[in-house]
Amino acid sequence: MVPQSVIIAAILAGIVLLVLLGTYNALMQLRQDVRAAWAQMDEQLKNRYQLIPVLVGIVQAAGGEAAAKLPAVSAAKNRAGVAFSPIELAQAELALSAGIAQVLAAAEQQDGLKTDPKFLDIRQQLLQCERAIVQSTARYNDRVDWLNASMTSFPYAFTAKVIGLRVQPMFGV
Repeated sequence: MVPQSVIIAAILAGIVLLVLLGTYNALMQLRQDVRAAWAQMDEQLKNRYQLIPVLVGIVQAAGGEAAAKLPAVSAAKNRAGVAFSPIELAQAELALSAGIAQVLAAAEQQDGLKTDPKFLDIRQQLLQCERAIVQSTARYNDRVDWLNASMTSFPYAFTAKVIGLRVQPMFGV
């Protein structure tokens, strides 16, 4: 016959194992949600990158004050292309958004651009893209916040430590 203490120890070990498996699966799902949200945000950022050369071409052709603001846009886009961390990327994206806004504002003051159908179309596309970036960034940050908050509560904190899951950075655009 098996001693009662061995049975109790086996039941407790089983319960601990079930809790660990459950929290592991929950954390992995949250991590996957963060990755999916990042991919969606990254797609929106790439969409904006594709619109920038069109904007540059239209504004350069018109010249004027708006064209003088293009180097800041190009520099920010280049920084975003070589960013190694989400923090570096967020800083570059902030500069890029600001640069695009400055170019659009200056272009609105130029007679040749403010009525140009090509400019009006690219401006509309960029504005829609900026809205999508804001929405996807908010979704990403929400998922990161949920994952990070989960990793600070018991028993998730223990499981996260065991599997080496780390706090994820927010994206500040």
